[in-house]
Amino acid sequence: MEIFYVTSLIWFSLLVFVANAFIPNEWLQFSSKYTFTHVEITERAILDVATDYFLKHPRPSQRVKPLSSRSPYNSATDLFIAYYGNNASPRKFEEAIKELTTANANVDLDLTVSHLAAAHFDAEQFVSGNQRLLSLRQAVVSSIIDGHFEAARGQCGQLLHTLQDFYSHSNWIEIGQTDDLNPDLGVSGGNLGKLADPTLPTCIDCGSKSKTCKNNVLNYIKINNILTSGYSEGQVNSQGKPIHQPPGIGKCSHGGGSSNTEREAGGINKDTSSPHLSPHFYYHKKASHLAIKATVTFLQNLRESVGESAFARFLNLGLGSTLCIVMDISGSMRNDMDAAINRSYHIIDSRMGTDAEPANFVLVPFHDPVFGPATVTDNADHFKSALNNLKTKDGGDCPELALNGLRLALTNSEPYSSCFVFTDASAKDEVMRDSVVALAQHKKIEVSFFVSGKCWHSGHTGRRRRASRTKRASTGNKLYSDIAFSTGGQALDLTKKDILEGTQIIESTVQLSKVSLFKAYDLPPTTNNGRAHVFPIDLTLTEVTIEVNGYIEKMNMIDPNGKSRKIGTTGKIKFIANLPTLHIVKMTNLVPGMWKIRVNSFMAYSVSVYGLSTLDFIHTFGKSVTDGPHPGHKEIGGRPLKGKPAHIMMKIFGAIGQDIARMEQMDLVNIKDKILNSKSLQKISPISQYTAEAIPPDIPFLVRLVGRDGNGNVIHRLLNTVVEPSTTEIIAYASTKNSTLAPGGSTDVRFTVFNIGKPAAFRIKATDEKDFVQMVTPDRVNLQVNDSADGYITLKAPKHAAFGTTSTVTLTVHTNTAGQTFNFMVFDVIVAPQDLDEDPPTCTVVETKGDCSTVGPTTDCKKVNYTVTASFMDIGYGLYDIQAKYPTQTDIGRQNVDHFQVGLTNQSVKGVFHSTCCHPKFQLIAIDVVGNVGRCVIEINNISTSPVDGESNLSTFILIACIGLAIVGVLILVVICIICRKRIRNKVIFIR
Repeated sequence: MEIFYVTSLIWFSLLVFVANAFIPNEWLQFSSKYTFTHVEITERAILDVATDYFLKHPRPSQRVKPLSSRSPYNSATDLFIAYYGNNASPRKFEEAIKELTTANANVDLDLTVSHLAAAHFDAEQFVSGNQRLLSLRQAVVSSIIDGHFEAARGQCGQLLHTLQDFYSHSNWIEIGQTDDLNPDLGVSGGNLGKLADPTLPTCIDCGSKSKTCKNNVLNYIKINNILTSGYSEGQVNSQGKPIHQPPGIGKCSHGGGSSNTEREAGGINKDTSSPHLSPHFYYHKKASHLAIKATVTFLQNLRESVGESAFARFLNLGLGSTLCIVMDISGSMRNDMDAAINRSYHIIDSRMGTDAEPANFVLVPFHDPVFGPATVTDNADHFKSALNNLKTKDGGDCPELALNGLRLALTNSEPYSSCFVFTDASAKDEVMRDSVVALAQHKKIEVSFFVSGKCWHSGHTGRRRRASRTKRASTGNKLYSDIAFSTGGQALDLTKKDILEGTQIIESTVQLSKVSLFKAYDLPPTTNNGRAHVFPIDLTLTEVTIEVNGYIEKMNMIDPNGKSRKIGTTGKIKFIANLPTLHIVKMTNLVPGMWKIRVNSFMAYSVSVYGLSTLDFIHTFGKSVTDGPHPGHKEIGGRPLKGKPAHIMMKIFGAIGQDIARMEQMDLVNIKDKILNSKSLQKISPISQYTAEAIPPDIPFLVRLVGRDGNGNVIHRLLNTVVEPSTTEIIAYASTKNSTLAPGGSTDVRFTVFNIGKPAAFRIKATDEKDFVQMVTPDRVNLQVNDSADGYITLKAPKHAAFGTTSTVTLTVHTNTAGQTFNFMVFDVIVAPQDLDEDPPTCTVVETKGDCSTVGPTTDCKKVNYTVTASFMDIGYGLYDIQAKYPTQTDIGRQNVDHFQVGLTNQSVKGVFHSTCCHPKFQLIAIDVVGNVGRCVIEINNISTSPVDGESNLSTFILIACIGLAIVGVLILVVICIICRKRIRNKVIFIR
């Protein structure tokens, strides 16, 4: 059992709460409002750091309230509304928090680390625990510097768990450190303090049957401030060897059920406020507050190491998402290319400088036989330049490498984004389908296709030709449609002349605060009266868009009063695109209530309805874990299993509150909007966390939340991605040890495939965008019902890979047996230093020029300047950045660093820094590639510290030399006197 994050100990539920046992939080939380979980500690710290970031970067029109000791913002929603305004959705920020807290909680639940004593500072593993913090910190910094923020969040979550456990599992508080952090914890070159020797007694056995005891830490340990921590069963060291509590010595136990022998009665853990689970429960609040403080301190130090912009991306503190374009550059695509460029330009030009501007841009070209390279930038002008530099290639051959290009784009796109693929050819690389769908679903990225042709072959020429529109409509492109269906996007079949108008879907899709209200796929042709589709509009919505994909004869709207409303080209209900196969309607000045859209179609069609609102949710599917030391509920990495109970954990955010909106129910609906199952929501925390338990159906489904606004109007919020349950499960045991590689290093990641469906032959495939994957063994297995097989992936990093290089590995298992869908797992592999670099860069002031002594109350300080020259060097893995840090974040100085390059090592570089006497105090900071920070503190005194002229310098040198010679002369005389005295004494003795 772990600090603050209390998992489900089934036998203990009988002792504590017979009726309700343990209730879930985002995972599981002990039923006590006085217990802080790892999730709550981490989220509290993130909110405080994010608030501080916003305070340092104030908006011109709106300022956030100052921090106070009362923790002013208790949710991401409150913070974002205070900073951005009422229409800002914190979805991306909430997702970043979830990634960090999930990785944190998994340290208790993953078999690769749950038994590892160093990961929890158990069994007196302080040295290896601190090394773990330093290694993880290096990986986090390297990933952020290289722009791989998801990988960084995964590593950081693990680090924070270990950091937080120090204050609950060690005796830091028991030795009197109730308010102060350990300043050397996780610090390069730090000294944790006095550590208990393996043979030193540390605790007495209080023998309490309830496992609760006080004053069981020996007085000798307390008086001498010696650090110790508790032992429990099943722990291993960093080499995987068992750690046993030394018999007969009197070591502390962890306690609370994890120490299950009589000699281990009692313990010192402070994980919860329950005496049944934590023998030192009375210190739980203090341990929690220190853990929050330590988490804030770490994040602030990380912020300094990676810089303000990168840190904001790490926490997803912005609002925009990725604008992602994947472009077929074959010769026939010039018209499509121009349409994509024009639409992208319009989005950029209309949104830059506003909250709606994209967070970054991704462009990937493809044809055959190549795809890429990817242009990934947060600079709009660079993206425009890349678009303008696209050139069509002479290539009549088809099909093309569409899915390889799409996978590369997905890897570089932020979660909750949309990718748009333009092509008029089928895909040559259909084998990549599972990997593409897995990665898109993992990152919750919506993929849409603009298909303006159909590649087909005539005889043996292999030339690209256009199929007729009727033929394309009847046959379609099933591969693209399947991918769009699985990711919540659309596969649009358009003519070349309709492409530009069709790209209106990009405009309406790449929106802030977009929420899904209704989806129905592959609906059959209608009768003469058409078919009505019902969706609610609630008070939190500011705009609604309806998309109908297919050949439509007629469509109209029916308002909540039953009145038919015509769709025009202007007004409150209007077409913004009205093409033969795509119809987009925008609704403004909304009337709340149940609306209908009636459709008449002689062919199959699909309907999507979404709106703009801050009220939305993120979710995870969880499963019970009972085969480790910390039983509980763990997030399912891929798809949920058919027929197996799953906890659906939901975090609701935005316009939430009893008077604004309340969520009451969860529906599982099929892809034609028919309810399959309904469950009441159970609220499990005051910050809008809910759960519902359900058995996933055997068919694809959508998750829909149902509630009511303050006026009683129905609210619907729909999960954008279709959930496709599987009969197979694949688990990769990717730990910190084998998911970080040195340049040129290799490792094996073990995996297990489980089958609960029919006997079948399975194909196992692993892919990544940087070719780290060398081999999958085995790549094919035959499994019976409830059978499993183990295997491993061999990974190798390129010899010259830079630190921070990250490759996303997608592991899929697939069978062609009817009724069994594929499943997947996604994890990141990071190139990071394997040896610790604990030496920060050096900073040495060479000279200062300027005189601030003339600055007084009546003097304009802006007119008085100074210059500081300093040299910097790193003897470790090399320099990353050099900067001047002033008391404010405002750019108030100039700097010039000669011959600087990232990774420069064992070579000094000189920097010259200019500023005004308005800011006489500042710091020069040198950061290396693993985040170590060296600094010079500069204070320009009232007396000028600039060197005087050459004659003065010479006089000073002569004076210093004379003084030095005089001192040396005196020392020589003293030595001579001592020698003479000793000889005289020896003679006297001899004579006697």
